[in-house]
Amino acid sequence: MSRNAGDRATRASARHLVAPLADYLERGQAERWQVSRFLGEHATKARLAALLGSDAPSLLVTASHGIGFPAGDPRQRSDQGALVCQDWAGPRSGSLTTDHYFAGDDIAADANLGGLVAFHFACFGAGTPRHDDFSRKGDVPALVDIAPHAFVARLPQRMLGRARGALACIGHVDRAWASSFLQADPRQHGAVTTQLAVFESALQRLIDGRCVGHAMDHFDLRYAELASDLATRIEDATKYDVAVDDRELAQLWIFANDARDYAVIGDPAVRIGGRSAEAEDRAGPKAAVETADLGAEDGTPRRSDAPPASLAELAGSTLEALRRAVGEALSLEVTTYAGDVSTAQAAAAGAASGHPRPAAYTCCKIDGGTVLSVPVDDRGAVDVELWRIHEAAVAQARQQRADTLRLILSLLPAVAP
Repeated sequence: MSRNAGDRATRASARHLVAPLADYLERGQAERWQVSRFLGEHATKARLAALLGSDAPSLLVTASHGIGFPAGDPRQRSDQGALVCQDWAGPRSGSLTTDHYFAGDDIAADANLGGLVAFHFACFGAGTPRHDDFSRKGDVPALVDIAPHAFVARLPQRMLGRARGALACIGHVDRAWASSFLQADPRQHGAVTTQLAVFESALQRLIDGRCVGHAMDHFDLRYAELASDLATRIEDATKYDVAVDDRELAQLWIFANDARDYAVIGDPAVRIGGRSAEAEDRAGPKAAVETADLGAEDGTPRRSDAPPASLAELAGSTLEALRRAVGEALSLEVTTYAGDVSTAQAAAAGAASGHPRPAAYTCCKIDGGTVLSVPVDDRGAVDVELWRIHEAAVAQARQQRADTLRLILSLLPAVAP
C-alpha cells in the first residue's frame, strides 16, 4: 500500500482501508495464514515485482493510485490502471514515469503466479470504459470520451495470460472513490466513518475457500442498496416534489456508480489454491495450471506438481469460456418481484415456495425478439410502480450486457492463439 507524501487519497486508503483490513485478517487467521503488510516506504515497485515473481502469495491486496492517460495517448492501452508505487514522491514532485508505477510489462517472463487471486483497489485497475461514468451536466448526460473504446487493463491481462498465471484479478473500472470505504456520519457534520464490511466479508470468503464470484456478492448487494436509495431520492424529487439536497443526490449518484464498477477479470468459479467449484464436485484430471495446495498442516501454501499448460491450451480454453459467455449474453432475462425478500430469493434460486406476486418479466433476445409479462394488482389493473422499477432494471441489464460483450471483444486479441 503506497502512502505518498502530500497525497490525501493514499493517506486515507492506508489509514482507513489497508491497515484495518490487515489487522482484521491477522486477528482471524493467525493460525492458518501468514499475513504480510507493506505500507508506505516498503510499498515500492521492486517489492511488488518480487511479490509477483517466483513465489506469489495466495491472496494479494493492493491499494494505490491507478495511473490514467488522456484518450489518444499512446501509453493508455498498455499502462492505464498500472499501480503507482511508493517510488513516486507525491503530487508536487513532477511527472510520473515508468519508474514510479508497476504495469503489465513489468511482470517478469518467468513469473510464477499460480494459485494467486489479486484485489487491486485503484482507478482503472480492472479496465477503462469508453465514456466517463462521472460526467453529467444538468438532466442531459454528457458523454465524455476517456478512451477510443472500452478495454481491460493490461496488468490483469498479463497476470492471467500466462502458463503459470493468476486465477483471477478483482479491480475497478473507471475511477475508484474513497466512498467505497468511507461514509459521512449524519450525526457529526463533516465527519466520516470507516465502512469495511463488504471488503472484510469478501476477503473472509476468499480465504475460507469460497469461489471468487461468491466472495463478490457483498459488493453486488451494496450496489443494489445504493441504486435503490438513489432511485427513491430521484422519485421523491421528480414525482412527489419532495425537496432533495442537490449535494446529497450528487454524492449518492457517485457512490452508486462507484459501487457498480467493481469487476472480476478471470473465472469467477476459481478459489484460492487453484480449485474451481466444478472441479471439486467431480472426479477428473488435475487443473492444467500450476496451483497451490491449502492443505498444509501449518497453513502454508504448497505448489502442486501438475505440469503447466501450454499457451495454446490456455488460449483455447479461454476462447471456449468466452464463447460460452457470448452465448449466455445473447438472451437477457429480468424478473422483478414484489413483497417479501426471502420469497423473492427463494424464487430466484428455483425453490417451489418462492412465488411472490405480483411479478414482472422481460426476455430480450439479441435478434430483437421480446417477451413481456406485465404485473397486475388484485383488481386486474397494471401495477405501474412495479413496472417502472422493472423497466429501470431491464435498462441496467441491457447496459451490462453491452459492457460484457465489449469486454469480451477487447479480450480476444490478448488470448487468440
